[in-house]
Amino acid sequence: AHVELVDLFEPSDVRALAARAGASESTLLRSFRRELGEGPGAYWRNRKLDEALALIRSGRHSIAEVSTRVGYDNPTASGFAFRRRFGKPPSAFAPRTRTRRAP
Repeated sequence: AHVELVDLFEPSDVRALAARAGASESTLLRSFRRELGEGPGAYWRNRKLDEALALIRSGRHSIAEVSTRVGYDNPTASGFAFRRRFGKPPSAFAPRTRTRRAP
């Protein structure tokens, strides 16, 4: 059966996800826990934060931009979630820019 992909950065709920997968909510929850070791909500949050980490490390976007890009309305909330997941604030993973000496 064909299952449509779910946008990682759009809010989703278990009922809608189960319907898209053609499964009951309980079957979906059991399958997530068996295959991934966590429920859909935790998986979704962790994937968003993994993507945020990659974007921050790229140095192409500010931390506030990354927060918005991965679906957080509030950079402070994303910072707390980031620290909970990775043990450090997002700024700890941003590339350091070298300062140039004045001529």
